[in-house]
Amino acid sequence: MKRHAENKLETLETAYKAAQKDKAAKDKAVEKAQEDVDNITSGALADANAAKEKAQTVYDSAKADLDEKKTRYDTLNSEISSLEEQLEEAVFQLAEQKKSDELSKKLQNLDFEAQRSEISRTEKDVAKAKEKVAEAQDNLDKLTTGAKETGLELTADVNGVIKAVNVTAGNTPSKGDIVATIEVPDRGYTAEMTVTSEQAQRVSVGEYAQVSMGWWGRSDIQAQLVSMRADPQNPQGGRILIFEVTGSDVESGATLNLAIGERSRSFDTIIPKSAIRSDTNGEFVLMITAKQTPLSTRYIASRVAITKIAEDDTMVAVSGELAYNDCVITTASGPISSGMQVRLADEG
Repeated sequence: MKRHAENKLETLETAYKAAQKDKAAKDKAVEKAQEDVDNITSGALADANAAKEKAQTVYDSAKADLDEKKTRYDTLNSEISSLEEQLEEAVFQLAEQKKSDELSKKLQNLDFEAQRSEISRTEKDVAKAKEKVAEAQDNLDKLTTGAKETGLELTADVNGVIKAVNVTAGNTPSKGDIVATIEVPDRGYTAEMTVTSEQAQRVSVGEYAQVSMGWWGRSDIQAQLVSMRADPQNPQGGRILIFEVTGSDVESGATLNLAIGERSRSFDTIIPKSAIRSDTNGEFVLMITAKQTPLSTRYIASRVAITKIAEDDTMVAVSGELAYNDCVITTASGPISSGMQVRLADEG
């Protein structure tokens, strides 16, 4: 664009020089005409004046054309300056975009590298788990074969799910020992609660207890008091309440919170007593909040003030800024305060 303007300028300068040359020629003609005027004393003076006027007209026309070309030159020069500024801005933006693209690529490569490392660790863990399963299966096959050969194979009288095995390979159980515990879902589930004799007098067989799954909320589980008996550990002052438990969420070994005798009350949040802490500012719990980072998930302990509403030997109903699915810290391997980063027990 700049070269084009320079060519235009050269053309204009050439035209300007030609106009000046033409002007010089016309001026010379004017001078000659003036000489003729001086020499002519007759009617030839009128012809000389006409020649002078014609020469002036030619000059004025050439001067006007030159002025127009100069104006065009100034305009083109201004356009060139504007285009140069735009070009510099475009070059700067391109350089900044390249820097941004390079940074994004580095971050993406870092994320891919972290994912590859995580996949590699997972594959190693899966391989180790498969080795352990194969080893356990091999030991089971050896035990099964040995039991069949020696006549020591045990056969249960009922169909069910083995929930616990109380012997280990290589040991010989004594007569009367419980070798395994089998759960028979068709026979239903029961739960027991130890209370004082005074508390037992406040309830009746047939009543339903309120049930919650710890501090994780409620379910469709129902528990009906079907019988009571004396507590073998405290025959005089203790009673054992036996409940028949039903519901789709029931499973052997589950921990349930049962409340009976106060059916008019219900609690939104129930937590273990071990989760409650206190200081000069009152009682509180440490809630775990998850924070996502590009490489992993971090867990932070946060203080949440609570107020006790009701409690028993192990659980407490509270009010405060807690939802039923919030995770609170019950035990820790060392002192913990609000704002500290923690690691969950199942993460190793």
